Amino acid sequence: MKKEKKSKTSLITSKLKNRGYFFLCFIPMVILFFGLHTLENSKINEIHTISVNFSDFPDKALAKACIQGKTVSLLIDTGSCAEFSLQTSVLHYIKEKKFLEKLEVIGVKGDVYSLQNFLVPSVTLGNIKLKQITAREENDDFFINAGVLHSAPLSEIRTQKKIKYIQGKLGRMFLSQWTCLFDYPNSKLLLSKNTKSLISLYPSEKFIVIPFLNQKGITVSLNTDYGKKTFLLDTGANVSLLRKSQVSTKLAQEIHPGLWKCKVNTLEWDHQELGGSDFYLHDFCHEIPADGVLGIDFFKTHIVLIDFNDQLLYISNPSNKK
Repeated sequence: MKKEKKSKTSLITSKLKNRGYFFLCFIPMVILFFGLHTLENSKINEIHTISVNFSDFPDKALAKACIQGKTVSLLIDTGSCAEFSLQTSVLHYIKEKKFLEKLEVIGVKGDVYSLQNFLVPSVTLGNIKLKQITAREENDDFFINAGVLHSAPLSEIRTQKKIKYIQGKLGRMFLSQWTCLFDYPNSKLLLSKNTKSLISLYPSEKFIVIPFLNQKGITVSLNTDYGKKTFLLDTGANVSLLRKSQVSTKLAQEIHPGLWKCKVNTLEWDHQELGGSDFYLHDFCHEIPADGVLGIDFFKTHIVLIDFNDQLLYISNPSNKK
């Protein structure tokens, strides 16, 4: 009888020990799970601030990046389909880069340029450290001519400034990995994985939410004085554009031989006003899937958030605060 009691006591003790062992193992696992969950949430909510320089080139949004110990100035360009682009002179000094492929790229006038893609070991942008980045080489011909629609006055001076101050581009393929808030009125670009975290930083702004397409570029349909038009959002364009065929020159002003400009008083989505703007008239190539372009002049007067996951734009109206 005593032996039986003892064996039952031993069995109970053994079970308690096992349970104790289970709980000792389970508690650290719970802590680890919630710790990782918290860490993941902190990464999702993390906001990276990239300073934007307009002082060197007032109509170009430039950001500093570091590649193998050297600082380069990159144009923030939502109109570029590349992840990164670098001038030939910059790629030349990068060690351990790897050739990937040749490709053809069409410029704004329809000219075709033969370029190359390389794999670059690392790039640092602000506090973001990137590994194994695809960088498109932009030779001098492409860099100088691919984005030029019209030989405006002082174009040679502008070309020399481009060569001096811009060593590459930060393109749409990189930007589409984030939710991007372009606060160009305050000279900064904010990157996050969480749209709400970014919106919460601007409680006084009344954002207009607009769906967009992201195929050959970020395109949005808006109502204008000239009817419904599709616009490409292009931070690399130094002016906003409308196709010349869309507007009668009787409603425009010739500000330079062959260069026309018109005033668009109404830009709206679903009866919500975004404000008017000046547009230059030019028949850019048909590979650009839009009637017009919203360029850097638009971004410098509006705060624009691009949520690539949900394909939604949040655009502030500068005259309509909460």
